[in-house]
Amino acid sequence: MVFEYVAEKHVKCLCCRETTIMSSCMDGSTSTLIRYEYNCQVCGLYSLEKSIDRENNRLIQALYYFILNEKSANIDVLVVSENTESVIKEENGRIVQYISEEDLITYYPIDFSQKVDKSLLNLSKVYSEYDSYITIQTSGTVQEINKGLPVAEKIKNLIFVDCGELTNGKLYKITSFLDLIADMELIKKNLSGGYSYFHRYTISSKGWLHIQGLQKDVNVSNQAFVAMWFDTSANNTWEMISRAIRDSGYIPVRIDEKEHNNQIVPEILYEIRKSHFVIADLTGHRNGVYYEAGYAKALNKEVILTCSEKDFENRHFDIAQQSIIKWKEGQELYDRLVRRIEATVGRRK
Repeated sequence: MVFEYVAEKHVKCLCCRETTIMSSCMDGSTSTLIRYEYNCQVCGLYSLEKSIDRENNRLIQALYYFILNEKSANIDVLVVSENTESVIKEENGRIVQYISEEDLITYYPIDFSQKVDKSLLNLSKVYSEYDSYITIQTSGTVQEINKGLPVAEKIKNLIFVDCGELTNGKLYKITSFLDLIADMELIKKNLSGGYSYFHRYTISSKGWLHIQGLQKDVNVSNQAFVAMWFDTSANNTWEMISRAIRDSGYIPVRIDEKEHNNQIVPEILYEIRKSHFVIADLTGHRNGVYYEAGYAKALNKEVILTCSEKDFENRHFDIAQQSIIKWKEGQELYDRLVRRIEATVGRRK
């Protein structure tokens, strides 16, 4: 498909709220609107399919978290789609990452503990200097408070405050949550101004240590990387592996390696590093699959090996003693893979 980009205009970035350029991405052959593309100097290049609700606060906050903490610097364009599987591929010389709306929303925190952790991770990316202050004006004239609303709007998306359109009457939702984190001594709070006009927060030393621990904890990842031969004959294999991963509570991610050059290799390694575990289907015995499985092993990742019965005897000698799921048909692969995931890495709730 050939894309055409039309109707550029300046709007607020959905995530960071800075002024950015939005274009309509059209099908070049039919002039049908496909998606809206945002070119933000802060958040990079990202697109949402036309069917995606751009006023869904939780989805946008999950998108902001993904951009700040999960997206690789090697990705040129991030596309949020309604139904597409999470996949990374080359398109027109650009590395494009597709993530489904269903997968993206799983990055929204499910409880208070996750909300605190993910808020701190976000804040550490935007307020990355140790002496950076988060400042919110809560008192003064209506004009003064309204003038400070754009800053509060940016913070709202960083800390997962779900209050719809932000007004001066809703600022307490932001300060109340930040006060709770301050009670945990993960941030420090200062009041400034003659009548406590400003609430000023900075990440504490205890907070930075907590953030460092979160960044090292690979178990927080809900992603599983799939290394396999992506020939059309393997479509059913991918469907079974993908379903087994999803039914175990994880998000399957694959990189479409057909007709790619070495530009995408750093992205493959990045996605393996950030994954909770790796599944490598050896069917077809592609060198890249063995390389990716070996790289994951070197990182002490849990690697689950599978191979079709018809190709099993051709497996490389250096992994012949490894425990490999030998499967004959798709349902058998699915059933055994679900059991292996539960036994080795655990089912994710």
